[in-house]
Amino acid sequence: MFTAPGGKELRTSWNGRYFKPALVAAGIDPAFRIHDLRHTAASLLMSIEPNLKKISEWLRHSQISITMDTYGHMLEGSLDDMADGLDAMFEEASGP
Repeated sequence: MFTAPGGKELRTSWNGRYFKPALVAAGIDPAFRIHDLRHTAASLLMSIEPNLKKISEWLRHSQISITMDTYGHMLEGSLDDMADGLDAMFEEASGP
């Protein structure tokens, strides 16, 4: 999300020098981590586009199972909802 000039990774000193003071100035708990922004972004993506494959690629996870294990709980619905959806599709396809 944040990079140093030239696209390189930020050094950990950036966290203490800039990020933590910005949190304090904004009234945000200084225990908040830069990595928490990644989780927030992923959570928001799940609410917009619950396509785990796309989100996994965006997060650059090596396997979709990492995305599922980390964010799968955010998928709305239950097994009953899925079963009801399949029943409705079957009834529609079966006709009157």
